[in-house]
Amino acid sequence: CHSTRAEKVKGGLRLDSREQMLKGGKDGMVLVPGDPDKSKLIEAIRYINSDLQMPPKHQLSKQEVSAFERWVKMGAPDPRGDALPSAPATQPAPFDYQKERQFWSFQPVRDAPAPDVKDTAGLISPVDYFLESDCEAHHLHPTGPAPKRALIRRATYDLTGLPPTPDEVNAFVADESPNAFEKLVDRLLASPHYGEQWGRHWLDVVRYADTAGDNADFPVPQLYKYRNYVIDAFNNDKAYDQFLREQLAGDLLPARNEAEKHEHVIATGYIALSRRFGSRNAEFWLTIQDTIDNVGKSMLGLSLGCARCHDHKFDPIPTSDYYALYGIFASTTYAFPGTEIYNHPKDFVALAPPDEARKLKDYYDKLADLDDRIEKLVQERAPLLARQKALKQATTQPTTRPVDLSIDGRTLQEVLAELADAREELHKLEYFGPPNVDRAFGVSEGNAHDVRVQRKGMATDLGERVHRGFLQILGGQKVPDDEKGSGRLELANWITDASNPLTARVMVNRIWQHHFGVGIVATPNDFGHRGQPPTNPALLHYLAKRFIESGWSIKAMDKLIMLSRAYQMASVDDPANAAIDPNNKYLWRFNPRRLSAEEIRDSILADSGSLDATVDPGPHPFPPESDWHYTQH
Repeated sequence: CHSTRAEKVKGGLRLDSREQMLKGGKDGMVLVPGDPDKSKLIEAIRYINSDLQMPPKHQLSKQEVSAFERWVKMGAPDPRGDALPSAPATQPAPFDYQKERQFWSFQPVRDAPAPDVKDTAGLISPVDYFLESDCEAHHLHPTGPAPKRALIRRATYDLTGLPPTPDEVNAFVADESPNAFEKLVDRLLASPHYGEQWGRHWLDVVRYADTAGDNADFPVPQLYKYRNYVIDAFNNDKAYDQFLREQLAGDLLPARNEAEKHEHVIATGYIALSRRFGSRNAEFWLTIQDTIDNVGKSMLGLSLGCARCHDHKFDPIPTSDYYALYGIFASTTYAFPGTEIYNHPKDFVALAPPDEARKLKDYYDKLADLDDRIEKLVQERAPLLARQKALKQATTQPTTRPVDLSIDGRTLQEVLAELADAREELHKLEYFGPPNVDRAFGVSEGNAHDVRVQRKGMATDLGERVHRGFLQILGGQKVPDDEKGSGRLELANWITDASNPLTARVMVNRIWQHHFGVGIVATPNDFGHRGQPPTNPALLHYLAKRFIESGWSIKAMDKLIMLSRAYQMASVDDPANAAIDPNNKYLWRFNPRRLSAEEIRDSILADSGSLDATVDPGPHPFPPESDWHYTQH
């Protein structure tokens, strides 16, 4: 009925190739890879809808139906290797990439020499020459140095988020050596509180939270390990390019020992913490979109999410590029924290030897199968209960005999008994709880496959297949055809390639932003056409080049910036300068900044002697998983 051999293809639906199954028929899609509950094909063979039952003459066995359900969950792979339709070879490129690469942020990072200036008095660092050049061009006169008490307060809050102690202030004021401030900076960079303050900046960028963000916002007790990973990375001055590689593909990187392997897996919590949407463990396409959106903004300074439904309106990012990235993350298994309907976690990554890891996987698989089974039975129960109610209302003679109802060969009593058995089995599993295996909220390799464009961002309206790869404006590399994995490792290497014009620029701009209150690019998440251009392009080039040459050292950039005259200037006003540059765009003085809420709180506690300075407070005190009944209602 649904093949090329049929005299007439029923419903315009063919099922003899994966391409045709994904295309669907006259009534739309019948197969949603990864989600059996949204696939009409599965609904038909389950025989739960009296108007849609296939095969029409006999019902498949439970084992056969279960096999189909597992196949769809796997992504509906086709061992025959049927190719999905590709974009037409003659389709014109939506952007002139040669022209687009002339835009400032897509130009290669170059070594910018410090400019010549008329007045070199007081200039300490090459950074100052770039800023002094701007000041001279706009007839601005930088203010003098900050008082030492103000300077130690500024630097200590900046690097640790805490106030300096009276003893520290007095010692710095009394130190008249020419390198007194450099010694102060070195001491603060070595403080364990540096990682807390600057790790927090990164955690804000990657929208860290200890809960899932879906409609019931389930806790993620293990996510504190990612928080601690970030703090340790900043304290240890982990090279920024390696920092990104570990977060994108830590589970795929080589490790020198078991501890480093676990650290790399924990780093992939960056992907797993993507905001959850939906109620089922297979509903994650919006979660992938959140992943792509954050990778774009945090690492590349690009609004990639704008290309989900159509070619980007302003930046050279076609929809095909978006789904080239989408395929990489769709080929990845995200840890699942549980939701209101599926009340249990799944696919957390075991930090243990293979035998122990298998125990955890078996436990999660049993929970997931029981959740699926219970929801299916609840759906089957509903029409049977409705039929029972209707029959009772229609009965004129009272009877003591139970009403024996059945739909498609299954009686209400059978469904209720099976539902009770499934719930009892679930309660037994919950009672004993998960195996005592340490685990991380991270990601692992899934079913590697390319995906099709979702027209207008709709997962049910699919277009051409797109090969997994990178943005064309940044090189357009593709995941090799013989690559068996997701492509995350390749993506991590493309993003951290020193020739990528964005990665180093975006991070040095964030570092500058947290030292001066505003970045050289005032829109730190948008280096595209809708963002603000850099106030000092040559300085941004210079810093990005030094960042790469330093081995991507964030602490080296901190020190380079803080040992400049610009950072050590007073924050006093100057009416003449303010009349020319009221927003201090060209840094003729140091911008005063407000303390954050956390800094105010910690200052009160520190001054009162009540601050708990423990660097690793451990996990949050969430209740046991078996007690969770979180709900959006």
